[in-house]
Amino acid sequence: MNLMILPYNVIVTMVLAVVAPFLPLMALFSEKRRATLLPRLGIFTGIKKQRTAPKRIWIHALSVGEVRSATPLVKALNRQDREIVFTASTQTGYNTARALFLDGDAPLVDQLAYFPFDFFGSVNRVCSRIAPDMVVIVETDLWPNFLWQMKYRKIPVFLVNARLSQRSFKGYHRLRLFLGPLFSLFSRILVQTDLDARRFEALGVDKERIMRCGNIKFDQEPPQVTPERISAFRERLGHGGGHRIFLAGSTHAGEEDLLVDLFSRLKPRYPNFAMVVVPRDPKRAEQVRGLFSAKGVESRLFSELDTLDGTRVTDVVVVDTMGVLAWLYAVCDIAFIGGSLVDFGGHNPLEAAAFAKPVLFGSHMADFALVARLMTESDGAFMVADLAELVGKTQQLLDDPILAEKTGKLAAGVFYENQGAVERTVSLIGGRDRG
Repeated sequence: MNLMILPYNVIVTMVLAVVAPFLPLMALFSEKRRATLLPRLGIFTGIKKQRTAPKRIWIHALSVGEVRSATPLVKALNRQDREIVFTASTQTGYNTARALFLDGDAPLVDQLAYFPFDFFGSVNRVCSRIAPDMVVIVETDLWPNFLWQMKYRKIPVFLVNARLSQRSFKGYHRLRLFLGPLFSLFSRILVQTDLDARRFEALGVDKERIMRCGNIKFDQEPPQVTPERISAFRERLGHGGGHRIFLAGSTHAGEEDLLVDLFSRLKPRYPNFAMVVVPRDPKRAEQVRGLFSAKGVESRLFSELDTLDGTRVTDVVVVDTMGVLAWLYAVCDIAFIGGSLVDFGGHNPLEAAAFAKPVLFGSHMADFALVARLMTESDGAFMVADLAELVGKTQQLLDDPILAEKTGKLAAGVFYENQGAVERTVSLIGGRDRG
């Protein structure tokens, strides 16, 4: 790795020299860049060097999905004898981490910051300010300078909840002469499945560094949603609260068009059918709303619900705010998992399973392949290939409430029967109390 880090830094420095003149313009015209640019360059990070505990753990997650995955691990590592500094790479990940870990009566982390760009100076400044005793990276985010700095400083780095999809493995395998030594800079790689372990080993990682722990997503706690909150949301939609609500979570472009057609086909048959669409990027909410309007379907933004006349019926709600999807699964009757009818790898179906909801998803679930397989094999979820199958399976669940209830219970069984990954992870990284 010594021989590789020098040419890597030469290339990175050349890239920085080319883009540096454009950085002020990027910050001027992009709200996201204004928020993240300087902290990720290691300037004005907001990180406090002074410790209030003898041990400091740095936990990093790339973006929203990884931040949410990290939640049960953060809770398990949160104790008075240690500090936790949490970083994210994206603005949405940072905001999600703030909502989950800082905004509350009992914060779960001591500091929140942005992960540095992989320039030597940026990495060095941030690492020096955090000065961790241990680093935990959730799922993936590989940067040579960062890992080399940790190796040089003799700070153990653990990759947890690690997985390699077939697509990622193929890409990584072509670069295995470089990535093998890079992965070997981790003290341990704690993988989700035996297949993930074999794939990391095929990349050249010493099998002694690889441990199978399971998927920490199974250990997430469902949000506490009161019956009153569920009832209030249903009442805001009208129909006297008697809706059959279809919730589409974390949707992407190309899927919402199909959802408009789904609604148009089912609404005439089921007058109380309502749909809640949660785009993966809430900034796309107006665009999604426009798709419904183009087909003559009236819709409302989630942020507008409290201002509407309580007697007015709302058949379609498009969510334009962050942080509500998890509890909306408690409200719905049928849950569809986005990013799966288009090739985005899918999103986490366990949030719906935790509330015993029948789950539907498309065939593109590579990022959650194990979870999808467990749920479909247990009859707790149904995989649909296209719009026709989505319509047919939704109609079947609407016509047969007993099937819907049974499917939801089986989904919940998968969720609760596969817990324990966090405990194994904490034990292996040395986060457990020692007597």
